[in-house]
Parts: sequence; C-alpha cells; structure tokens
Amino acid sequence: MTSKQAVDQFFAKPVFALAGVSRSKAKFGNSIYQELTQHGFKVYILHPEATMLEGAPCYPNLSALPEKVHGLIVNINPLKALPLVQEAVNHGIQNIWLQQGSESPAVLKLCQEKGLNTISRECILMHTQPVKSIHGFHRWVMKVFNQLPK
Repeated sequence: MTSKQAVDQFFAKPVFALAGVSRSKAKFGNSIYQELTQHGFKVYILHPEATMLEGAPCYPNLSALPEKVHGLIVNINPLKALPLVQEAVNHGIQNIWLQQGSESPAVLKLCQEKGLNTISRECILMHTQPVKSIHGFHRWVMKVFNQLPK
C-alpha cells in the first residue's frame, strides 16, 4: 500500500513528466495534465508522435525534455510503461506515479528492485490539493473508510 510519505515525497518538487496525454481531450491523461498545471505544477508531456497537445509542446522521450524532472506520471498501457520506467531509471528519476491501469507485476518489480519511490493503485487527482470535482467526493469517501495512505 502507498504511504502518505511516498505521496508527499512525490509532490515535494513540482516538475513532472506525464505519459498518457492524448489527442482526445476526453482521456484521463488530459485531465491529469489540466489539473496539475492549474495547481501550479510544471508538467512536460511525453508523447511518441505528437508535437503539441493541450496547447503545450510534447517530447518523444525523457532525453528530449528541456530540464530534469523530479517525477514521472505514467498513465499508459502497462506494456508501454515498463520501457518508460526503465528510461526514467536511466535518467535518475526516483519518483514514479503509476496511475491505475498502468501498473503491472513487471513494472512494480522494476520499481522495487531499483528502490524507486513508487505510488500505485492511487489516483493522482485525489492527492493534488485542493482536491476538486468528483475526486473531492471520492477522497472524502476514502477518508471516511480509512483508505487514504497513512
């Protein structure tokens, strides 16, 4: 289970790379991008093909980013997540957020073997203060049932 300390460490420095923003604005990666940037975080979009999404430049990989990022948010198919997390390891990124549906036993094993601060089975929008919209209600429910990271 993810700890509150792991979540706090992830958000300690507000510069992230995000994989999973789509040309379709209805996708969850786009919501993550919008919420994080509205909260003042600097978020670089990783996309293997697009050059612009959500009005922001996209980068094909972590090597192409204009600055070092503190964390990687993964919101993609688990089969594509494994090489991306390995790339993050190669770049010295220690903080990985595996949005639900992006984790796999292989990705989690890699994160554990490399000693990464890994958040999984948690929605990042339930931890981006202040929590807004339906995520605020979900957070309240989880708090009532004592299911938030401790």
